[in-house]
Amino acid sequence: MMNKLVEAGFKGLVIGPFSALEDPNGRRYYGPFTEDIWHEALREHIGSKSIRMNLYHAFKPNPKNYEGTEVKPIHVSGAEVSDLKWFSTLLKEAKDRGMKVYYLWMLACQISELAPKNVSEVTNVFGKGMDFLCLNTPGLAEYMKGYLKDILENYPDIDGVIVDHLEIPSYTSDLLFTCFCNACRRTADKLGYDFERMKLAALKTYRDLVYLDEKTIKKIADGEIGFSDLLGSVIGDEYIREWLEFRFETINKLANELRQVIIDVDPNLEFHIDAITTSFAPCSGVSFKRLSSYAHMINPKLYPATDLWGWRTRIKDYINLVRQNKPIDDATMFRFLEKLFGIKGLSNFSSLDELYKKPLPVELFINELEKASLLFGTKQRVRPWLRIDYAMVDEIRNMLRAVKLAGVEGVFIRNYAAATQVKLNIVKEELGL
Repeated sequence: MMNKLVEAGFKGLVIGPFSALEDPNGRRYYGPFTEDIWHEALREHIGSKSIRMNLYHAFKPNPKNYEGTEVKPIHVSGAEVSDLKWFSTLLKEAKDRGMKVYYLWMLACQISELAPKNVSEVTNVFGKGMDFLCLNTPGLAEYMKGYLKDILENYPDIDGVIVDHLEIPSYTSDLLFTCFCNACRRTADKLGYDFERMKLAALKTYRDLVYLDEKTIKKIADGEIGFSDLLGSVIGDEYIREWLEFRFETINKLANELRQVIIDVDPNLEFHIDAITTSFAPCSGVSFKRLSSYAHMINPKLYPATDLWGWRTRIKDYINLVRQNKPIDDATMFRFLEKLFGIKGLSNFSSLDELYKKPLPVELFINELEKASLLFGTKQRVRPWLRIDYAMVDEIRNMLRAVKLAGVEGVFIRNYAAATQVKLNIVKEELGL
């Protein structure tokens, strides 16, 4: 398999922190794949049996690396048997062939029994916990330092780490108005922000969106009112600006701490940051321009799928937030969101049903990559993630063409394990391998 990857033009691998997949009875291991996806390629080998995975360290954590930290790793029995074997073998075979190997240095995004211990939960403006880890969790940077030491003890020959989920969750509308947990309150106080006024500002933003009248939505969608006019009326409140700035500063503060962690542990490691696509990045407190000061590479996610992290789920949810209790048609809402987020080509769709059946155009993906390159400062430091673990083959082709036409020099393919021969052929054809 490794020889095939090299022959196909792949220059490196990303490993961790996933466990090996197994059948429901735990009898068979199939290597590191991804969660809750019925892979077409895998079906060829195991038929229609259900498969699953767990998310945790791909090794048994060393407790010494986490002494003095509030946040502690969990250990799931068996991880060091399945994953250490797989990943150690992959690492050696890849390095022997001159490939680079990166470890996905995961910020445990969703809170579950597999998340680190003693973490703060993202809380929305209404006081509801949202089942995600808050990046202002006390001791999180120290935990990540211990995690990095663990990674290097187990896989000392890696070339770099890719930190994932360095963002405030915004995948659905109920996650937009966050985070207002006690950890964020303490951080805001330290940084000089008025927490209660920011909370009121977030409530105002919610109200402004939900009660945006039908007439205004249509005028913005049709270009009769410039989006800057709407933005000025919303962002004009100084505490709304402060709330948004606090979110940006939360991300930048942790990015700086993680960079320092790498310098302290091994300054030769490359530091990549996974990020949601450019158009949605501000919703998650992510500034590509600011992160360019901390990371070697930015890895925007071209994830147009229909799961929690997919663009289609996000678009549908945002539409339903803004137009609730208003008889506005889908086509108008697509034009409105195109103006709102600057998503080129979104107005090509006339209905939500069509959005789920019709591939997103090449131009949309090119525009997202060009914006990422402009904001991050150079095309040479942009490496997008491209998903091939879902069924829309024509859309995979469009994404690959966009990578080439936008002039970025590389792409991460998620996940090779999900590739049918048809999809692998498309990768080869479109990237000229």
